[in-house]
Amino acid sequence: MRRKTFGVITLALTMVFSMFMLTACGGGGNEAPANDQQQAQEEIPSLEGAWDCDELGISLTFESEDSGVVSTYAYIWDFSYTWDGETLELHVDESDMDAEGTLDEEGSLYVDDCEFVPVDEAYYTPFAISGGSEAELEGSWIHTSGDYTLTFDGSYEVAYENSADGINGIGAYGFDGQYLTIAIADEDEGVVQFNGELDSFGDVIIELWDEGGWYNPADEESAYADDSSSAVLEGPEAELVGTWYHTDTDEYVTFESDGSVTYYIGGTVGYADPFTYDGETLTFSDYTGEIDSYGDLCIDGVDSWFERAE
Repeated sequence: MRRKTFGVITLALTMVFSMFMLTACGGGGNEAPANDQQQAQEEIPSLEGAWDCDELGISLTFESEDSGVVSTYAYIWDFSYTWDGETLELHVDESDMDAEGTLDEEGSLYVDDCEFVPVDEAYYTPFAISGGSEAELEGSWIHTSGDYTLTFDGSYEVAYENSADGINGIGAYGFDGQYLTIAIADEDEGVVQFNGELDSFGDVIIELWDEGGWYNPADEESAYADDSSSAVLEGPEAELVGTWYHTDTDEYVTFESDGSVTYYIGGTVGYADPFTYDGETLTFSDYTGEIDSYGDLCIDGVDSWFERAE
């Protein structure tokens, strides 16, 4: 199966906040007495606090009478707003987007038809995926191909760059000392999470752009990042080189030309070197499999099959 690439992160909110043409309505009549105006002001319900939209995985936190933050697992952006008790006018500073909302009788806030309900604490924030060990990954990590770079800030933010396709942006990450989660805002799918891990060699194994391989610390040399990139497989193994995706899940297997393999099967990211294939039986790590008569990869113990990426 193919994965979609990512657009510029500032487009992520388009599925939530639409541009509005705001019109003002004039009114007539005499002004209300000052005491009536004061009473009306006192009756305006406050929006201050946190609001969650579970449908789209977005939180709004109104921090004062005119400002707040919008957040997901992938980012935190500031916004300014006005609220007269009936209409919310909200401006997201980072993406220069405007939105309008109303409060219904049940106390739910509707912004562009997305229902936000009041909560004690915002749930959809980058800190929700924190593992407590983010500082351990601080710095830049470069993919073995040299085309991709991940830069972790040591707190929650990760900058990603795909120089091959000209894609770059900002996301969030969580790391617990072994397992890594990266959340990125995708223009088509909303916030997408990717799972990986720090392997026993000290390299990050995670796949964002169907790239396979792994990421080495920019200031170190991987324990297995020797000159093996120049090695070229021959024989039946060479026929498998590339990435194979499961037909029903997000699992994959990537065979490298140096004889190594990275894979995500059964919720676990792994690495093995070497893999073997004699034209009939495939072996890597604890797995065995074969290429069936349709040219698809079948792995023993895994339902369905894997198709080669185009």
